[in-house]
Amino acid sequence: MTTSSITCQTTNTTAPQILVLRSVCRHFRAIAPDLDFWYQTDFLFSQLIPPFYKSRWPWRTREGRLLRALVNDTKFVNALGKRKMEWKFETAETLEIISKRIPLFRENARTIELGLTRYSEGSRALRYAMYILASRCTRITKLVIHCWAGPVDLTEIASSCPFLETLTCSNPDANFFGSLERLNCLKTLHMDAREFEAIGPWLPLQSTETLTELRLTCPRVDISFFDIPSLETFTNLTSLTIGPLNPALVKHLQHSPMTLETFKMEVRFQFAPIEIVRSVLQSPCLTNLKEFGSSTIHKEFECEDPPTTQDSALELYIEDYWSLVFDAFTPILRSVERVHLNVPLQVDCCTYFARMKEI
Repeated sequence: MTTSSITCQTTNTTAPQILVLRSVCRHFRAIAPDLDFWYQTDFLFSQLIPPFYKSRWPWRTREGRLLRALVNDTKFVNALGKRKMEWKFETAETLEIISKRIPLFRENARTIELGLTRYSEGSRALRYAMYILASRCTRITKLVIHCWAGPVDLTEIASSCPFLETLTCSNPDANFFGSLERLNCLKTLHMDAREFEAIGPWLPLQSTETLTELRLTCPRVDISFFDIPSLETFTNLTSLTIGPLNPALVKHLQHSPMTLETFKMEVRFQFAPIEIVRSVLQSPCLTNLKEFGSSTIHKEFECEDPPTTQDSALELYIEDYWSLVFDAFTPILRSVERVHLNVPLQVDCCTYFARMKEI
């Protein structure tokens, strides 16, 4: 059973199969809550809203009407509350309805993904979502936040979800502030930020023993975002993704006692001359590396205007730069078994990988 649609010829509208079948008879209504698609990680209730209604009702109104109809079914409420541990929401209002009308959600929900990307109020919606989680669902161990507007208060996240083991924050258009210091059992932290107002330490210093996977990326090179004094205390890391690479990060990695199995770096040639890249690749913490990755930002070199002589020269320089990067890491990182690249790649560069015997 899937969420595909059935077309009604008389009204020229469509409706998902599951909503149609639930209204056919009691038997279909009884077995509907046991279908697997409800329990998939990426399931959204908005997927069940027919396109016809999307043009006639505001976002919150149509999703709220659908949810209120579904949660009137006691069997459906009990089944979802008991079985579903991973939830994904696009609005704080949807989270509010589920937390109020499905009692077992509060006890059994472990993963929450907040994709506040459309029809939401940015930071205001996020603050409301944090209030709901703090008051009704404190057993969350994994939180994923995609918020496209307004500042994100890390202190509020840490206090609302004290038992987090995994935290992912992606905020392309806004900035972070606050601290994650209160979190004491975090194992995985992913932070992708455009701006960060770092006033003092912000990394989860109470999780230095448990944190093993860390991702810190920020397009604007701001050393305060990387919080290097705090970063030095996380010696149990086995996976690190960081960048853009800069001299301060290179110095940290060269002296770090970590033993990394996975290392991925974002490199931008303006901030990392090839000598810096070679230096970081020779860091002792990369001696036993199994997985390596490198990425860069291409958009800053794209333009709609015809290329000039200066643009062509820059493009050639970039190609040469990445050839030097490949020439640097392939003989050094011989223990690597997997390589992930999101960089300008020329066919001639492929010959460098013959040096890496484990790939």
